[in-house]
Amino acid sequence: MINRTSLQDTDQPVLEHLAELRRRLIVTLASVIVLTAVIYTKAFLIVEILKKSVGNQGLELAFFSLTGAFVLRVKLSFIASLITLSPFIGYQLFAFIGPGLTAKERKVLLSAVVYMVPCFVLGVVLSYAAVVPVVLHALLTYGNSYMNAALSGEEYLSFIAMLCVVFGLVFTLPFPLIALGKLGLLRSSWMKKARVSVVFSVLIGEGLLAADVTSVILLGVPLILIYEISLRVVIRMEKRREAASLSHPGME
Repeated sequence: MINRTSLQDTDQPVLEHLAELRRRLIVTLASVIVLTAVIYTKAFLIVEILKKSVGNQGLELAFFSLTGAFVLRVKLSFIASLITLSPFIGYQLFAFIGPGLTAKERKVLLSAVVYMVPCFVLGVVLSYAAVVPVVLHALLTYGNSYMNAALSGEEYLSFIAMLCVVFGLVFTLPFPLIALGKLGLLRSSWMKKARVSVVFSVLIGEGLLAADVTSVILLGVPLILIYEISLRVVIRMEKRREAASLSHPGME
């Protein structure tokens, strides 16, 4: 006979875990919505900053649909709120997962989150300062000899924003991979087999978001380099772990 009391006792922690997840999702989502609304009132400043990325303050942009300007303003405000709240989102993630982990796992995960947040911001800044100007200058001057640019503000500014965000995400890639490798949950053999699939999946996803081949090509080189560096770090950790196990057979 099934012991219903024991089943209820087993279900209770699961329900509490789901309630905790729901609470943190609600808090995070509410924070993003509120900050998006606040940034929306000053979104024109973001537009001016993005326009200056090519050093052309007199760049004229247009919108070609009735909702184009509104959608662009909401999109930029949402992206800016995500970047601003990235430390808070990282904390919510760690606070939810942390209690179910061992002390070692919590330490490794916390280190990964702590490094991921500034590296994400660094990737965004470097992309805006170094990559975006080169790309935009090349694209805008390519056809100047035989045609004039009539740019959609939504497409132009969304391209810049998405390129910065995706570069930021690429810069965070090593830390979850290294953390999983350090915990023994990710093997270098799997990373070697999956490198092509992972790189192409990220590039295809970025291409769908940015809808531009140029950004996909530009992301390819740093993405491959970062993945290979992460792979080398995981291999090195595995060798250290194997050496330690040989030196101390009775210890993990």
